[in-house]
Amino acid sequence: MLFILVMEMLQRLFQRAASLGVLSPPASQVIQHQCSLYADDVVLFVNPAAQDMITTKEILALFGDVSGLHTNLQKSLIAPIACSDSEITLAAQLFPAEISDFPIKYLGLPLTVRRLRKAHLQPLVDRVAAYIPTWKASLLNKAGRLTLVKVTMSAACVHTLISLKVPDWVFQEIDKRRRGFLWSGKEKANGGQCLVAWSFVCPKVDVA
Repeated sequence: MLFILVMEMLQRLFQRAASLGVLSPPASQVIQHQCSLYADDVVLFVNPAAQDMITTKEILALFGDVSGLHTNLQKSLIAPIACSDSEITLAAQLFPAEISDFPIKYLGLPLTVRRLRKAHLQPLVDRVAAYIPTWKASLLNKAGRLTLVKVTMSAACVHTLISLKVPDWVFQEIDKRRRGFLWSGKEKANGGQCLVAWSFVCPKVDVA
């Protein structure tokens, strides 16, 4: 709670700067907040103008001096959105942080200004499949495997699926791994090994 109260002051500093006219509002009407905070991750939406970036740098320095939470530029990155080469160069000069193209990772999720490609979502499928070799399926009965499928393999997807709209192929690939582990203890199971329909096994987990 103490951390939340302190970080709220960072948000209020940006709001105050915008109300005084020393910081421009985000160029996009869709973005309602200039500063997005979650735990120890912060996303700032700043116009690529010299005054705005200098103001942002001064706000971060002021906040760090008061709270002791200083910005680590070595662990920060700049993700340009529709910026010219000169604007990117200016941002790199004022903020000596890494320049990164989209998609970027935020809270463990891939974020992009375009549609996510298959390569961006494949790690989610791979993360679910990675559980299978570590479990001794031959020592588990069907009830034990079903518990692991629901509690662990399905839970690994929740954070991503409640935040992003993923295509159907992701659900199909994940279900293929869950179904394979349940019936055969392996990554894949053929039709003869599946004793009942998958929709009957996990009626509340599958998403159409």
